[in-house]
Amino acid sequence: LDIVEVARLHTGAVLANKFTKVLEEFGVADKGSDVSEDYEMIDVIGGDFDNDDIDGGVDEDTLMSVNNWADLERNICPVRTALAKIRKMAFKIINSPTLLLPVWDAACREAGLVVRRIPRDVPTCWNSSFNMASFVVDYCIPVDAMADKQRLGLGDYALDEHEWKVLEQLQNVLVVLKDATLFFSRGTPNLAMVIPAMDYIDKVFTTGMLNQQQFNPAIRSALGHAKNTLNKYYSLTDSSKVYRVVMGKQFIR
Repeated sequence: LDIVEVARLHTGAVLANKFTKVLEEFGVADKGSDVSEDYEMIDVIGGDFDNDDIDGGVDEDTLMSVNNWADLERNICPVRTALAKIRKMAFKIINSPTLLLPVWDAACREAGLVVRRIPRDVPTCWNSSFNMASFVVDYCIPVDAMADKQRLGLGDYALDEHEWKVLEQLQNVLVVLKDATLFFSRGTPNLAMVIPAMDYIDKVFTTGMLNQQQFNPAIRSALGHAKNTLNKYYSLTDSSKVYRVVMGKQFIR
């Protein structure tokens, strides 16, 4: 889960299948057979945990029809592809301390940038996609330089002009979530500020998904999906007495 997003429910069989694909992508499929079998045993030993959603979290993907889910995946494919290339390049660089890492450090210096590592995009870590996309946009020169050096074997991860634009736009829309996270990580915010913040995020998502001139179709599709997920969480506040009391007398029944 630290290196790949599992869109469906996290059953043992799903995790085993996804884990096998990850191993195949990195060329180490022969080393993971025992682990895959362990994941599959989770279902046998533990039973069905699909409905064990204690915190009331919302997985919008599981609520979609197969056709709608397939359409969404097809529409946002450019976003996934661009992010996947950077993830794989970062993985290759950090795991090659004698060859790729020194070249990366040199490329950063040549571009006049502080030598830093590409942040990891971890689905279980808030804002990691934004952090990675933002970093890569700022470090576009060394990233391009690494992919351009054929001897390094990173040519498959080169980003074309379209993919660079996707990452730039993704950075612009995800910053609102980053700002919200930093704001609510402080000591001053309280429960009454949550709904207005969600309203603002919803406004940003809605404006973005309707802006055909500024945003790529893939970004607008992703924003539409994000808006639907946000609305699901928004609806959960209707059944919370605490939220009703905090937000005002009109919510008290």
